[in-house]
Amino acid sequence: MFKFGDVVTFIEGIHEGITGVIWKKPSKENLNHYTVITEDRPYGYWATEDELAMSFEESSSDYKSLCKTKREAIYAIKLRNEEYDKFIPEDEDPDKFIGEMADINRKFTKNAGFGFIVLIEPKEGTIPHVHVCFHDGKIAHVKLGTAEYLNGHKSKDYILSRSDCKHLQEFFEAKMMVKDQSLSKMNSWEFAVSLWESYLTTKEEENAFENAFKYDKDGNKIMPDYTKLQ
Repeated sequence: MFKFGDVVTFIEGIHEGITGVIWKKPSKENLNHYTVITEDRPYGYWATEDELAMSFEESSSDYKSLCKTKREAIYAIKLRNEEYDKFIPEDEDPDKFIGEMADINRKFTKNAGFGFIVLIEPKEGTIPHVHVCFHDGKIAHVKLGTAEYLNGHKSKDYILSRSDCKHLQEFFEAKMMVKDQSLSKMNSWEFAVSLWESYLTTKEEENAFENAFKYDKDGNKIMPDYTKLQ
């Protein structure tokens, strides 16, 4: 059994050889996994006990110094990224949740203080949608083509309040806060739609994508009114 703050190394699995610090111990909420944070992944990886070993021999004269140095380096990065922790559901591997998701217009959501981030997971079905992730791991799955929830996506879907819907509309209308001039001309919704389109690889996916939207007389996709989300 490892303790909070132990410096450990993965000895098995896809993360073999990576060294980090125990951030959370196994519990019912995290499906009995440790969370191991590293400099590259301050939000952490999940690990079972048999995948880990202590990084340094306790008998070494430099044991405490080595652990302290490694722990402080990781904690320094963790402090700069801790805002992500409150958006990660307890029952999902944080590396998969954050590491594999595209975070849409993060600078805007951080400055706006709406209490949510908006993510897209690549190759997640044929219906274009976003994950609206709130503090404490609450998630709403919202379609990009219509002002509707993606019903049945997960049993824990969060229903947005009227204020949340207003803020989501503001988010989608906001220009991308990036240095790239071509992207900065887009609003968040246009960028999310273009990003989803970039993941398409089959004709079936392309057809489903095109059929998911409504169009104006010029053939342009119409952004839904998310204040009427249902």
